[in-house]
Amino acid sequence: MTFPCDPNFNNGFPMLIINRDLDPRSATFGQDLMSIPIFGPDMDAFGISLLEGYSGFYHTPITQPRENYAYQEGSTPSDFPRVEERILDFTLGVRAKSWDQFKHIETVLWHVMKPPKGKPRDFILRMYHGPGEDDWREITMRLERTPKDLFKRGPGLFKSAVWALTTLACDPYWYSKTLQDTVTFDTGTGTGAARISQRVLAVSNHADQECWLEYASNQWTTNPTWASTLFVPDGLGVYPPGHKDPNGNDVSGQRIRKKIEIPTIARSFVVQTHPLQIPLETEPETQAVANMRGNYFDFALPPHTVDAQLPVTLVGGNAQTQLSVYATQRWDRCWGGEAL
Repeated sequence: MTFPCDPNFNNGFPMLIINRDLDPRSATFGQDLMSIPIFGPDMDAFGISLLEGYSGFYHTPITQPRENYAYQEGSTPSDFPRVEERILDFTLGVRAKSWDQFKHIETVLWHVMKPPKGKPRDFILRMYHGPGEDDWREITMRLERTPKDLFKRGPGLFKSAVWALTTLACDPYWYSKTLQDTVTFDTGTGTGAARISQRVLAVSNHADQECWLEYASNQWTTNPTWASTLFVPDGLGVYPPGHKDPNGNDVSGQRIRKKIEIPTIARSFVVQTHPLQIPLETEPETQAVANMRGNYFDFALPPHTVDAQLPVTLVGGNAQTQLSVYATQRWDRCWGGEAL
């Protein structure tokens, strides 16, 4: 027999299954098309609820690599555990007042969690951990295998059914609201392509995982008649002792900065510091990333970083040019993990 989820689970705060448009070709890309409450004060109104029996919501799965050397007693562990995909198991129940209502609710549920062939299979599980609008963390997942029926009789009599679900999150982290800051290069020295403007972006990483920053400008300049160059910091990285710049000057302890050349035709761009992402993309598409000559980013924003100062310099542009930084907050667990 299956019982409802503990009403004190997650301190009673809501849990939602979200149908988000994840198709980049769609006009509604990134928008939440439907939200289904499965726990919390609104779950009874929809007819779908989380039942007892759930696992995989908490710690990110890891595998600890280790090596054995000749004649070594025991082994030597790696300092870099492998982060695995996350498997989440939970049970959902559907209950309705009529057979027609049951069929409608059941259809909605599988439309989100098991969409028709050709549709994106991923959906979002969001958990609130506080009363605030932004007190949530969410994870992207899909069905790992066919749901298991847990009912012994057809749902026609009681208008209810229960399924055990096993879901797969290939990206195992929980995400909270992305933090950002924006500056306008409205003052500077010089004019035209020789204009120089300096600003400081400030952003935090409150999460317990490292954060790879993104820089972007949706409207690079209102009158792009010359190419521009940005110098942005490589996380909080500094040059090691004894390091010299191309002119032979000692820059030990100074912030590492990367040179980003933006061509004249670019209307917008995004700089991604994650080593597995393309470091520079522009709209319209150009080969601007080739100008970086492989000098990509190495440093992430460490966990529990508050108000990191990110000095940026623009050469060119104009007084309307803006630059934004985005700090994606990644968490090991669905709640907790804040700095002590």
